Amino acid sequence: MQNTPEKLPLHKISLDNYHLNYHLNYRQIINVACILVCVSFSLFIGWIIYQANTGGSNVFFDLVRTIPYGDKIGHFCLFGLLTTMGLLASRLAHFSFRNIRIYYAVLVVSIFVLVEEISQGFISTRTFDLSDLLADALGITLCSFITIKLFTRYTYS
Repeated sequence: MQNTPEKLPLHKISLDNYHLNYHLNYRQIINVACILVCVSFSLFIGWIIYQANTGGSNVFFDLVRTIPYGDKIGHFCLFGLLTTMGLLASRLAHFSFRNIRIYYAVLVVSIFVLVEEISQGFISTRTFDLSDLLADALGITLCSFITIKLFTRYTYS
């Protein structure tokens, strides 16, 4: 019985075999990469929050202090980018509630931001700032809108 490329295990398929895409296609690679980038960026944000909560200092805090409104721009960018990465990693997974699409990534990031910002009121080295929450919300909203529009335009066109 002859082994066809479809029946061969992945490790026995040569790179020059066009059936490689059957086992490992580019969409899967991109999706895995998006997930890894999202997880890595989440860990980075977690480290930034830990540094801020413990009164630590790092190059990012120094940079933010040198830019006018750097703190607000940082909030906008960090959580906007996290939302974009989450949307791409989840491939815009959503559920409907009363005919409104609710994207899991947007919901998770929004809840995280809300809890994190409110918790600052209970940490001695931090202070709750409503303008930080507004910057977070604007980043999440704008980046969600752009990501969803671009993803649907280039995925379904």
